[in-house]
Amino acid sequence: MLDNILSVIFLLLTGIVAIYVGFYMLKEYASTKKLYHLFWGISFVVLFVSGVLIIFLGFEVLGEPLIPVIAALIPICIAIGLLFAVYDDKPIYGWGFLIAEAILIVITTITRLGGNLDSAGLIMGMHIPAGGLIMILPLLSKEKYAYLYTIGGAVISLGGSLLAFVAIGSPILEEDTILLLLPPILLITGAFFTLGIILPDKWKLEVPIISPIFAKLNE
Repeated sequence: MLDNILSVIFLLLTGIVAIYVGFYMLKEYASTKKLYHLFWGISFVVLFVSGVLIIFLGFEVLGEPLIPVIAALIPICIAIGLLFAVYDDKPIYGWGFLIAEAILIVITTITRLGGNLDSAGLIMGMHIPAGGLIMILPLLSKEKYAYLYTIGGAVISLGGSLLAFVAIGSPILEEDTILLLLPPILLITGAFFTLGIILPDKWKLEVPIISPIFAKLNE
């Protein structure tokens, strides 16, 4: 179990936000069948699971072959959801990116399970397009507050890159430094993604407790 109390607190806060908001996104999808709620909900569930795994198994779990692939689902699903939300009249964009990333996920999974853990190119190939879409699409939507999604995208891209290099044993910073940075990065990502989901009018999601607070601040 993780023994750094501050990291545990960051991860617990991240998990609480992720599972709470994720539940309401999946509930909304069950009612409206809007695909962006489904993929965003999946992303938040993966964010919750990632935090729980680190808390109970320690940072050593990041060395497991499939952890980078699982972690990549966070930005990938967010990006797919944004494609469906921003281009709601052109669902082919969302489906096309989903198929491309699914193929890459399968190739990366087979490669890493086969023992080839030196697969930085494949891992970054999952993160970079998704991170780019998360940063660009909210701005193209011209929705008020959508830029908060862009900030979250920049943060998760940084976290994903650091995690990828740790996973392949070639960290670009001291590994201990990266591991200390990861929990606050996940919390900041979850916070900005949540705001980017509940505030823009085009895809606004009503989340009890959180939405009323920001509605009052916006008055």
